[in-house]
Amino acid sequence: MSRHPAAIILLLLALTTRRTATDYADVSVLNSTPYPAWGTVHYSGAPGDSYDIEQPYGTWSHSRGGYLITEISGYVHTPKQNPVVCDP
Repeated sequence: MSRHPAAIILLLLALTTRRTATDYADVSVLNSTPYPAWGTVHYSGAPGDSYDIEQPYGTWSHSRGGYLITEISGYVHTPKQNPVVCDP
């Protein structure tokens, strides 16, 4: 797998009202490329959530409860390089 700085998946934290006093806003991942993207959102003290964004420029959202995000891995499927690792 190669790394490509132009293939970036951006993390957008929704600025929505929290569900409870201990919950954080949902995590949202934006695919900022014209290719399908997938990866994992990793949390401190909880299993990660896998995401798969088939649509170019699409988004994926999920509740993260009271867990902090520690890392987001991302890959895109381009016509020439398969897969490309996305840099944060």
